Parts: sequence; C-alpha cells; structure tokens
Amino acid sequence: GPAPPARRPPPPRAPPPPGGRGGPPPRGEGFGRNERPRALSPRERVRASNAAMSRFDEHLMPQQPLMFSNRRDVQIQWGDCDPANIVYYPRYFAMFDDSTSILFEAAGCSKQDIIRHYGLVGIPMVDTRAKFHIPSTHGDWITIESRVESFKRASFEVTHKVFKGDQLAIEAFETRVLVGRHPDDPTRLKSAPVPQDIIAKFMRG
Repeated sequence: GPAPPARRPPPPRAPPPPGGRGGPPPRGEGFGRNERPRALSPRERVRASNAAMSRFDEHLMPQQPLMFSNRRDVQIQWGDCDPANIVYYPRYFAMFDDSTSILFEAAGCSKQDIIRHYGLVGIPMVDTRAKFHIPSTHGDWITIESRVESFKRASFEVTHKVFKGDQLAIEAFETRVLVGRHPDDPTRLKSAPVPQDIIAKFMRG
C-alpha cells in the first residue's frame, strides 16, 4: 500500500522577551492599550503613603535605645480596697506616684536630690490616665514595672505596667514637668529644662 504521509515538525517557538516569559497576561491582569489603572480612593492613598513612610523610617531612623526600668512587688492591703473588696482606683495612682520616685532613686537620682541640686520647686504631674484590665483584691501580690518612655525639653513621660502573675492588669501613663522659680518674679513658677546628666542615667537601658 502507499506510505503514510510524513508528520510536519512543530513550528519553532518564539524566544521569550527579556525579563520573563512571553505571552499575553492572563485575563483580568494587565492593561490594554486603551485601559488605565484604577485610581486609588483617598483612604487607599493614605494607607499607601503611611506604608511608604513606615518603610522609610525603618530604613533611615536609628533604633531608639531602651530606657532604664524598675520593677517592684506590692501586696494589696485592706485599706486599698472598697466595700466590694477590690482596689479603689485612686489607690493605684498613689502607688504609681511612689513607683516614679522609686524609679528615679534606682536610676541614681532621687527626686529630692534633683530638687536640691538644680534649685527646683518640684516635679509635678500634669497629665495621667490608666487602662484597667484585671481587678485586684485584698492580699493579692502585684508587680509594678515603671519606665521613662521619653524626655522633652522640660517634661518626661512615664509608663507603669501592673502585672498579676504573667497577666497585664493595668497600663498607666503620666506626664511630669520640672518646675523652678521664675528668675524675674520669685512668686511665679517656670518650667526648667531636664538636665542632660539625668537623661543619660535613663538612657543606659
């Protein structure tokens, strides 16, 4: 019988373009000649800008050193509690005030020494607030961790974290200002700059 027809060789494949494989993008991907990318909404533009700035800051900004911190254990006493046998919240702020004083003493610069050495009147609190997560009652032991978060020209921010065991019970925040006598009128008060040697004691981590 007659010989079967010879098979045609497959056509040669076109070489892929530089930078990737050839072929059109899958349906729904890419843009045609007359198509434009979808405009971002204002919210999407803000998110994209914030993400770009965050990457910029992480790349260029140096890592902030850890501030010195102090921990102390406190047992809740009968007089700290209200009729429901949980701590009356103003008592916590008294504990935080003590914790700030103890923090400065542990760093090597007690509040009394600062006032006497730099001629200050005091270091008053100008702002405070707290978030209460877990209550405590008479006889409980809590741990208060205190840290100066930042220094400004004449003020500083302190955070207090209260733990019951390994659970975060309270987060507290306070702002304090260094105050001295006004040089032109001793009856008036005036903010005073935070001395650099005090800042150095807290920057050691």
